[in-house]
Amino acid sequence: MGRWVNIADPGDLIAVPKRLGDRFDVDHHDEAYLGLVDFHRFDGYLSSGLMAAAVAPYV
Repeated sequence: MGRWVNIADPGDLIAVPKRLGDRFDVDHHDEAYLGLVDFHRFDGYLSSGLMAAAVAPYV
């Protein structure tokens, strides 16, 4: 069974639209400030408490 949690940085111009559930079947939306300039680095996502909460039930 899959689950889609969309976590987007509100300043990320590439992550448009931020609310993917308006177009796809997304289970949950969250916004997290992941970086000042480089929004797509793994360390930004992996250090996010929202990401930790999203993956915790599966690890």
